Amino acid sequence: MDKYTIKLPIINDEQLTDGPIYVEKSSDKTLRNKLETFALYFQREFKYDFPQYEANEHLYNDNKYIGILFAAKAWDKVTDDIQSPYRLFGGACFRWRDGQGHNSGWVLDWIWFHPFFRHRGVLAKHWKQLKIKFGDFCVAEPLSADMKKFLSKNN
Repeated sequence: MDKYTIKLPIINDEQLTDGPIYVEKSSDKTLRNKLETFALYFQREFKYDFPQYEANEHLYNDNKYIGILFAAKAWDKVTDDIQSPYRLFGGACFRWRDGQGHNSGWVLDWIWFHPFFRHRGVLAKHWKQLKIKFGDFCVAEPLSADMKKFLSKNN
């Protein structure tokens, strides 16, 4: 993958719907690899020194996380043979933080969407579901201008 290309994978799965796909330590390596790809896009865009997620994190016993892949129906790929193509367009990772001077709980460590899927209400659509699953979670800093704006509207 060259550093100027953003490739969005297609998954053909009858059980998928528009929305989050949870990726955990027990998840298939293919899904973990796809989440790592979005972590690399996040790293490049925000100029981090290293990716915020690796596909092999399942090997670290002390690392409690739940990753998320975001998908939407890939209408441009629908054929008679394949009725359920979904395009992955983003990823995120929640990590459990043990309280050291603060409460223990889930933290939204990072989230990244392809630019074409930003500002379309995707995160707002799933925010309530994320709050139910992860409780009163925090969002890791530093925050992008877009995330600050989103949190001011939705928190």
